[in-house]
Amino acid sequence: MKLQLRAVRVAARSCFAALPAHVANALLHQHADTLGAGGALDVFWLAEGHAQGRSALLTWAGGSSAQNDTLELSHAMCDAIGLPDGAALTVTLRKQLP
Repeated sequence: MKLQLRAVRVAARSCFAALPAHVANALLHQHADTLGAGGALDVFWLAEGHAQGRSALLTWAGGSSAQNDTLELSHAMCDAIGLPDGAALTVTLRKQLP
């Protein structure tokens, strides 16, 4: 599953990503046996001033974002991975990790 979302920085103390509520609910219902209470997300974005895009592997623990088209992350996590607020993202759910 690939999603086109927008990055939003939020005041949070966790390092977990929050998906739109409709996506989070669908994932929890459809993949409850393999995801449990979360999963891994491949996130890709084009960084300003860079010729190539950037990516990060993030953890989703079942949380949902306030808006239907956003992936919410804490300020600290965004700073750590160099993700600017409002960046256009391509998000892919990773069901299995080594």
